[in-house]
Amino acid sequence: MVVLNPRLALDSPVAELPKVRPQDRRRLAALGIHTVRDLLLHMPFGWEEFGDPKPVSELTDGSLATVVGTILHIAPGITRFKKLKLTKATLVDHADGELTLVWFNQTWVAKQLHKGDRVAVAGTVKAGRYNAFEMRN
Repeated sequence: MVVLNPRLALDSPVAELPKVRPQDRRRLAALGIHTVRDLLLHMPFGWEEFGDPKPVSELTDGSLATVVGTILHIAPGITRFKKLKLTKATLVDHADGELTLVWFNQTWVAKQLHKGDRVAVAGTVKAGRYNAFEMRN
């Protein structure tokens, strides 16, 4: 457990934070982060806006989208030629549109998600086989 010093001010150097090593200080300094205030106010360089959830019927190839639905089927597997581990799932939305989800090298996903789970997924939509859409990690 990490307990912060209650006397630690926002203008205190990051070196006074617990578990900050010299290597961490150098990396933070390279980002322009020298004080606790700098660390708290550091904003990400960029982000992706996926927007409001869309039904599968409105998806287009190459678009960024969020889809909410229910897991219809999920199972770990191995690719045919390169023998990569993967988890493949089928998500069905409220309008009965189906979206294939693929996670490469993340077989743990099959243990976390189960048939019937309601999930929201976001990512780039790709046109798969037989005019079906899919999202990959």
